[in-house]
Amino acid sequence: MQKRSEMMADLLETFEKVKNHEERILILEENDLKHEERIRTVEGNYTNLENTILKSHQSHQDFFRDTLSKQWDLIKARDESKDNDRKRGHEIALTDQEIKKTN
Repeated sequence: MQKRSEMMADLLETFEKVKNHEERILILEENDLKHEERIRTVEGNYTNLENTILKSHQSHQDFFRDTLSKQWDLIKARDESKDNDRKRGHEIALTDQEIKKTN
């Protein structure tokens, strides 16, 4: 009889262990799902951050390109103005010479 009760006790112990393992496996699976969801969230946030950085970088590039273009236009306008002033000065000098010759 004792063997039978020992066998029953061993069987009951084994059943409890299996039940305990099952519970632990379910908890691990739930935790795994939570981790997967967190990873998806982190990946999504990373993608959003990456897009934000790229847009910001692009807007900075556009800003600097526009600024350089405007500066270049100002430099060209200044140089044209200087050239026009020189031409006008030269024409005035020629006109003065012609007036002196005719007098």
